[in-house]
Amino acid sequence: MPLPPHVLSSRADLEEVSRRRATGVYYSEHRMLCRLLGEYLAFVDTRDLMLGPRLVLDGFWESWVTLAIARHLRPGMWCVDVGANYGYYTLLMAAGCGPEGRVVACEPNPILTETYLPCNLALNGFQDRVEICPKAVGNLHDCTVDFVLHDGDFATSSLERWSYSHASSKVQVPAITLDRLCADWPRLDLVKIDAEGARRPSSGKACSRRCAASRTRPSSWNCTFNATCHRRSASCINLR
Repeated sequence: MPLPPHVLSSRADLEEVSRRRATGVYYSEHRMLCRLLGEYLAFVDTRDLMLGPRLVLDGFWESWVTLAIARHLRPGMWCVDVGANYGYYTLLMAAGCGPEGRVVACEPNPILTETYLPCNLALNGFQDRVEICPKAVGNLHDCTVDFVLHDGDFATSSLERWSYSHASSKVQVPAITLDRLCADWPRLDLVKIDAEGARRPSSGKACSRRCAASRTRPSSWNCTFNATCHRRSASCINLR
């Protein structure tokens, strides 16, 4: 399906239409079904008091980032969503890329990768073009890193070095570099990174060397933190 007009128009249109069409229906086992961007069905967890309520009541998240990504998407694009969470941007990418495109949703939180991401892709019929990668994307490969979960906040789960004071538990997750992740791709068109502090590159020089050596340099990066965009490689995320 093509992207709906309101996600390509303006922040005012996107927010107005999304709020008007927003809805929430409780199922069971902490699952709430909502409508994202007025178009896409998605389950969120009722124990999540940060991102979940906003998706249910508003139907959108970071409208300015949503518009930027939506306007860049084209049919047939190959995209990576680093820090996919429930799949809000993954669903947007899948819709914009179409069946001839491909998206990889990277999310190391096991609750999200095992329960919510698969369900949300299936609800919208995007299984044919989206692959879930349950790994932390960064500067390491073939090893595991400590990943911290937070009670009541699925949006700020992070690597241990960037964890918040309300951390509740820690799990070991596999790590992978962006180059390894996309090693067999013919190209890489768009990367979105939102990884709770971990999206900060290790150093400018190291990042430049890795970008220069990479054959999977995308035409566009979208890294979100502190309302700032940086054109950096996810292979430079310092996992340790």
